Amino acid sequence: MFPYAGAGGYIFALGIYNNNKVKSLKKVIDAVHAHGEYFFAQFWNNGRTADLEVLQKEGHKYVSLSVNYIDGGNMFDTKKKAHATGDLLHFLTLGKIGHIKKYYITGAKYAFKAGADCVEVHAAGGY
Repeated sequence: MFPYAGAGGYIFALGIYNNNKVKSLKKVIDAVHAHGEYFFAQFWNNGRTADLEVLQKEGHKYVSLSVNYIDGGNMFDTKKKAHATGDLLHFLTLGKIGHIKKYYITGAKYAFKAGADCVEVHAAGGY
């Protein structure tokens, strides 16, 4: 799930970055707990794998830790999509990463407020 709206870039993906999202997620977590199970929130940031059309529609920038596009002639041919949309990939500076870190902390607070038992930061996959 996304800890802040700009981490998205996919339609129909779950986010936890405001009180309205907390209310919705709480219903899901309560149902999971009612069956005696645990709920782990996994945070991720789509970065260079995001769908640029979704990012543009939602008003977010196309950012990643580098400006290395994913090539390959498939749905993740991000270089082709970036040039087609005019939204080129921007790398995150250390200052911007520090700012995003605050979103992850706030997202974790929201997840725990909704009843999550754990929060995991997914940091693999070259996003």
